Amino acid sequence: MSVVGRSLADLRPLETAQPTLNVGSINPATGVISPPIGTATNPTSIQPTASSASTAAVGSSQSTVAEGSRIIKASAGNLYGINATSGASAGYLLVYDSATVPADGATTPKKTYVMAANSTIAFDFDMPIRCNSGIVLVFSTTGPFLKTISATAFLAADFA
Repeated sequence: MSVVGRSLADLRPLETAQPTLNVGSINPATGVISPPIGTATNPTSIQPTASSASTAAVGSSQSTVAEGSRIIKASAGNLYGINATSGASAGYLLVYDSATVPADGATTPKKTYVMAANSTIAFDFDMPIRCNSGIVLVFSTTGPFLKTISATAFLAADFA
């Protein structure tokens, strides 16, 4: 089809139906979606509510004394946040995808964070870190690929 010599007003768009998606809106006062998700005869609304049920929260694990390593979970899981406080030694917070604490020496951590002496770091992950074998935190005075445990840190994590 040639369009030479024709004005833009003469050109017609393709006449194919374009699907539309109407997801409605959320009322900030009530949390109700309008129009409701579902069908006219079976509407569904989403209303977030507070809960004290243990199944509504992630688990946590934290030091009770200064330590150099902590097995957060000895099986597959998700890491949602970490917190560490170092003592008089600077070092590295190492995160391992492992069910056990790796031996000192050459290692390959999943994540590593530099820590100054007498400092605290804390991270909450919007998207959790998936660990297929387990979740282990280590405070090492060497690193990031050489582990020398130093039992001088507070270690904590949120996990599921």
